Amino acid sequence: MRFRALVPTFVMVLTSAAMLTSAALPAAADPPPDCPDGNYCFWSQGSYQGKTKARTLPANTCFTPEVTWPDGTSSRIGSVYNNRTERSQLEAFDNPDCAGASYARVRYQQGSPQVSGRVKSLRIAPRCDVDRVCVYENADFTGAMWQVGVPYTNRCFHAEGMRGKAYYNATGYAATFFRSTLCTILPYSPVAPWSYGSLDEAVQLVKID
Repeated sequence: MRFRALVPTFVMVLTSAAMLTSAALPAAADPPPDCPDGNYCFWSQGSYQGKTKARTLPANTCFTPEVTWPDGTSSRIGSVYNNRTERSQLEAFDNPDCAGASYARVRYQQGSPQVSGRVKSLRIAPRCDVDRVCVYENADFTGAMWQVGVPYTNRCFHAEGMRGKAYYNATGYAATFFRSTLCTILPYSPVAPWSYGSLDEAVQLVKID
């Protein structure tokens, strides 16, 4: 059996801050900016001001912080808000290819009122907490979701009812998924740290290597 990796490179999350600035800042204050349901919204200026554009972006979309606005002009984004879905998050990178280590992520109904020059690329990823292996019921990261912590390595974990066809390994360890509830039967090949993807068959158990 095989699995389909959606990202060829590792994703290291260095902070869990919602902001895309170089320092950890608080999340967007209530009330949230005007952003249609199911969209990521971008503004040409900080504090959700200036020209604006709303986009629906699926998981694994990588793009630069340059946006073409509805009037045909282009410029770097000044602020961003995530109103896509509760399973979608935005990851920020220091390089133009969404490769290597991301340094921040914007969760559902969070925003960054100031996007710093540090951001060279942005990627849409499924939601998963740092230091967790997340398993999703469906291959498109929808349906039920299970998160497995990593208090120890070289252990097997089985959550009641878990049968998932997609994963996000948001840990610094390799992870092996099993299509059974036994830690020796029907394994997939290990998946890399900080990677996510879909699986051909449902898995029921995770081993953190």
